[in-house]
Amino acid sequence: MTDETDRVETAIRAMPLGRLMRLRLDPLIQTAEGGDTPLLNMAVAHVERALIEAGLERTGGHLGAAANLLGIHRNTLRQKMRDHGLRSRRRGRARR
Repeated sequence: MTDETDRVETAIRAMPLGRLMRLRLDPLIQTAEGGDTPLLNMAVAHVERALIEAGLERTGGHLGAAANLLGIHRNTLRQKMRDHGLRSRRRGRARR
């Protein structure tokens, strides 16, 4: 990484989540204005997917542990993963 990239990444990590989200909302708002999906639904879907991906990454793809971390039932996590087109990859082996 370059020094500039490091500085930008450090600034992003230090930024409050709400402020960072507001900075990223403009493209989402533009998409929502011309479409059928309400803005809140679009934003929630983006955040939900990011949280699921982070939970799976943090737990090495272990569904039970990721569900526990997210505070939802394992079956709910599986359904949300299907909804978002996500798959779990356990460390050391691929899962279907």
